[in-house]
Amino acid sequence: MKRLILSVLCVSMSTGLFAQINKGAMALTGTIGLNGGKTENTATFVPTGATTTTFGQKRSGFAFVPAFSYFFTDRIEGGLALAITKSTTTNDFYPPNVPTAQKEQKIESPLNGVGIFGNYYFRNDRNFACYGGIQFGVGSGNGKTTTTLVNGTSTTTDNKTNLSTFGFNTGLLFFVRENLAFNSNFGLISFNTTKTESTTGDNRTNSTASNWVVGVNGVIVNIGLKYFIGKTGGMAPPPPPSAPF
Repeated sequence: MKRLILSVLCVSMSTGLFAQINKGAMALTGTIGLNGGKTENTATFVPTGATTTTFGQKRSGFAFVPAFSYFFTDRIEGGLALAITKSTTTNDFYPPNVPTAQKEQKIESPLNGVGIFGNYYFRNDRNFACYGGIQFGVGSGNGKTTTTLVNGTSTTTDNKTNLSTFGFNTGLLFFVRENLAFNSNFGLISFNTTKTESTTGDNRTNSTASNWVVGVNGVIVNIGLKYFIGKTGGMAPPPPPSAPF
C-alpha cells in the first residue's frame, strides 16, 4: 500500500501540473483511517518445555475526518473539520480456575469532535505545495468497559470522555489533477487534555490526563484527498522556448 501511494505521488510530480492556490478558493478534504493489532503473551516452563498462553489482546480502530476550508488570501487557509472515531480493545485473560478471576475485558471508546484550523502555504511549486498550520479541537464520547469473570458474571462501566487538543502541524499537497491533490499531514507539537468520568453501579470516578508531544517520531502520517472548488490556478502555460544562444 505504501509503495502504491508513493508511485501515484511520483506520477503526479511528473505530469507538469501547476496548482496555484488563490484567494477565494475553497477545498474539501477527506481522510479515512483504519488501525488494528494483536498481542499474545505466553509463559514457558523451562524444565519441561510446556508453553501456556497467559494473555491475549485484539485492537481495532476507525476514523473519518471530513473538512472544509476557504482561502482568505493566496497563502492563508482557514477551515472547519469534523472527526468521527471509534476504537475497540478486547483483553483475554487465561487465569487459573478461580471463579472470581477476570476472563475477558472489552473496552469500546467512540469519540466525535469538531475543530478549527489555519494553514500558511510557504511554497507552491509545479506539482506540490508545502504548508504549516495551527489547529484546535474539542471532542466527547460515551464508551463502556465490560468485564467478564471466569464464573460468567459481568460488570459494565460507563465511560464519558471529554477531550481538548491544540497543536502545530505541517504537510504537503501532491496534485494529480488541476483541482485534486493527495494531502499528507503530520504533527510537530501537540497538547491535549482528557477528562474521563467512569460509573460502575453507585460508584463514580473522575480522572484528568494531560499530554504533550514534540517532534514527529512515532507520529502517524495522515494521508487523504483534497478537492479544490473555485479559484485554482489550473494548468500553467507552457514555458517559452529557450533562446538559441
